[in-house]
Amino acid sequence: MTAAQDFERELHEMGTRNGAWLDPKRVTELVRPEIDEGATFVNIFRKVDDKKEFLLITTACTRALQWATFSIRVRWIVPHEIVEDVRVEQRVIRRWVTSVLVLEARDQTYEFAFGFDDSGGASRLKRDIAEQNATVAANEITSTIEAYFNAPVDPAFEELKRSMALIEAEPDADTESSEGWVLEDYADLLSWMREEWRARERRTIWEQRVALGYQLVQGPATQNQWFWINAFPAMAALRIGLKEHPLVATFAGMAENILDPDNEGQQKAVDDIRKRFFGPDT
Repeated sequence: MTAAQDFERELHEMGTRNGAWLDPKRVTELVRPEIDEGATFVNIFRKVDDKKEFLLITTACTRALQWATFSIRVRWIVPHEIVEDVRVEQRVIRRWVTSVLVLEARDQTYEFAFGFDDSGGASRLKRDIAEQNATVAANEITSTIEAYFNAPVDPAFEELKRSMALIEAEPDADTESSEGWVLEDYADLLSWMREEWRARERRTIWEQRVALGYQLVQGPATQNQWFWINAFPAMAALRIGLKEHPLVATFAGMAENILDPDNEGQQKAVDDIRKRFFGPDT
């Protein structure tokens, strides 16, 4: 069993136990760069009174996730190595009580509210569950951080840090919907990408593909359309210094997986991606 399969299995088991029902395959793909660098699953929680808000903890990072209709959005992500304090706060606003996990990092404060319920007796059970989940999450993050600082420096993890920084700096993925796309839509997108490529507008190609994110699937697109819709963004990102952004490898992999070896243009594109990604000797 691969590391990704282990992660997916543990995520499914813990999600079922905690009532945090998210598609394990989608979540695993979301954190695959961390898994490939050795990160493992720790826990997943759901906000007590909101089935669309989740907290995912791996050995590398903590994320606040939001389930949208067609995608999983990352509200925030914080690498554990920059976390300076972890605590749980009980906040009361009039008759409302909430248990909040607070992560103090170098750059800012990250918060996740586990429950926000009426302080009356009928909601006592929910409040207790929220408080318990917040406490467990805080303890697990603290343990993970302590293990990180007691471990020797890992060059692969340093690369992951740079990758996470690029994610923070770049536009969010899955911000544009491709629901209901037909062949014409893919043709229009590819035509636009070709024009932007000729105009050397690398960043606009990259940002548009990132905005469509994981939710854009091949669907009715032809082999040639789907290849270039992923190859152009990968080539563009490698030309503007974004090699370590995890979506570069994702888009490059999508293109290579559908490569027509008899198509000279596609083969040249894949060769270009490999050389820029792995070096000239590949």
